[in-house]
Amino acid sequence: MNDHHNKLSILTAQGGFSFLVHSSKDTKLISHHEHKTASPEDQLTNIKKVINDDFIVEHHIDEALLIFDNALFTLVPDIYFDTEKVAHFLKYNAELLPGDLIDHDEVPNLGAKVVHIPMMNIHEYFIEMVGNVRYKHQMSTLLNAFDPGKENKETIFINRYFDNCHIIAYYKGKCHLANRFRIQTDEDLAYYLLTVIDQLKFDREELRLVISGFVDIANKAYEYLYDHIRNIDFFKPELTAEHFLCNAITHKEINLVCHYLSE
Repeated sequence: MNDHHNKLSILTAQGGFSFLVHSSKDTKLISHHEHKTASPEDQLTNIKKVINDDFIVEHHIDEALLIFDNALFTLVPDIYFDTEKVAHFLKYNAELLPGDLIDHDEVPNLGAKVVHIPMMNIHEYFIEMVGNVRYKHQMSTLLNAFDPGKENKETIFINRYFDNCHIIAYYKGKCHLANRFRIQTDEDLAYYLLTVIDQLKFDREELRLVISGFVDIANKAYEYLYDHIRNIDFFKPELTAEHFLCNAITHKEINLVCHYLSE
């Protein structure tokens, strides 16, 4: 890939979408667009207003990665996974419709798979424009990017993106919960965190909380979290000086680029 052949990564959710255009050497464009949408059709309509054939040509894009952030997923350990039973894994998490495509992403560091329903209307739109298109679920990108380490017995990773949050809880380095919640207020973030802590019987005084995404030390969401948890870190990926993302992203962009951290 050179400067005249760029890659587009786009993350889309009900609350909005974000995208990154980059070459192998540097970032070209990063943008966030907040929209309240009720359906995959609405999400595609909003994307089309910004990213169309002219955009693809202007930015010399010949490859695209789509990241779908929705509640249509579940985490399945490899020992239980069966390609013939993928619909069974999802039946308690999503209302399945005839014709729904069910796919899965690998999470090798956990020995598991994220089974999910990709948004095929958005995928088909980019196939027509770009041709070379892959997709992933946001939960798998987060699970692959974050390493809880061995220093803390209890670790919770919390990531905010527009009006939803992802909470991943680890005990002695093993994942015990990976879920996604819709939020309406900054207080909701702390509410769901405390609910998870209570459910897993974690110790607030001892656990390590790692924050990512649309939360920073200056906003109310952080204040509410700090009211209950003292051992808080921001997720800081280790990037080499040569990496095209080095010094190019803020804490907010972790949502959009975390898939690069495990590739």
